[in-house]
Amino acid sequence: MSLDELVLQLEPGHLDIKTVSLDKLEGALVVARDQTMNVDGLVKDSSEEEQEEKQGSEQDDSAGEPFPVTIGKVVLKRNAVSFTDNSVSPRFTSRLNKIGGTIEGLSSESIARADVKLSGKVDDYAQLKVVGQISPLSENLYTDLKIDFTDYDMASFTPYTGKFIGNAVDKGRMGLNLVYRVSQQQLKGDNHILLDQFTLGREIKSEDATSLPVGLAIALLKDAQGRIDIDIPIRGNLDGPEFGFMHLIPPALLNLVTGIVSSPFKRLGKLVGGAGDDLDHVVFQAGESILIADQVACNATMVIQPLIEADLRELALARASYICNYLVENTGLAAERIFLLEAGEIEPKSNETIRMQFKLWAN
Repeated sequence: MSLDELVLQLEPGHLDIKTVSLDKLEGALVVARDQTMNVDGLVKDSSEEEQEEKQGSEQDDSAGEPFPVTIGKVVLKRNAVSFTDNSVSPRFTSRLNKIGGTIEGLSSESIARADVKLSGKVDDYAQLKVVGQISPLSENLYTDLKIDFTDYDMASFTPYTGKFIGNAVDKGRMGLNLVYRVSQQQLKGDNHILLDQFTLGREIKSEDATSLPVGLAIALLKDAQGRIDIDIPIRGNLDGPEFGFMHLIPPALLNLVTGIVSSPFKRLGKLVGGAGDDLDHVVFQAGESILIADQVACNATMVIQPLIEADLRELALARASYICNYLVENTGLAAERIFLLEAGEIEPKSNETIRMQFKLWAN
């Protein structure tokens, strides 16, 4: 590390640094088995802050305003940070290296905004870019960052998918477009995630694995090219006692998967489009097995004209085949991933419309 043109003034107090250069610095983040981090001691918890504020209020307030600090530019070259998570098995390791770029205009003034332009590589192949504005030296924390992350090999995530899903990652590439804003202690994060050819592999026994059919959710999320394109927003209050990214992201992912597997035909309806974006219910004319164009994806029941049992079974099969072909042609689902089951019977209640019921599986 080197400093260029440092000026320290005591009366009135001020620290001014023209340039800070960071070259070939190494850092390490380590998560222990109990999920504590090696940097936790660097951050004061709320009880310590409250105690210091109480002590400060009892002392003479002669110190006045915070000591002013300005840094014209921070230049980063060839820096690296390693990450190790021992809370999963096998442990997860990754390395962000070749960190370079600039941060210009750092200041302790409340309205100051520093411009950030950084880049690096994760595990030597995935590209990371960060641009935006921050104010880390100000009492009023402000962040507005856009983070682009491309071409990450998802097989590296097997320690996590094994623990929380119960499967290894067979293959897949991940890209992220993230926008994070912090103002007045409120966090607003928008996560745009692109997964290409994401495929789960062998089963892994885990007591923490979800019971949700994640394989079905993945199958429904994929488009005709095998890509998954999703948005996951997160919100939080930095002053909250339970605030932490690990408390925000898993619930957001869980809500996404739960919504998909609980109403799979709603997801297919969104792929198709239409008045209601919903394939839970599709209207057929009585005794017909073909839909007219404006009948697809409307929210209504399938009405069956009373016929003899054999005719009903034949009609049900014809309608199911029509829906199957429609899904293949309009949603990009492969035909071999949709199965037609033997027609069953249900006893409708008095004055209740007879319904055809569909179930969806993914192999």
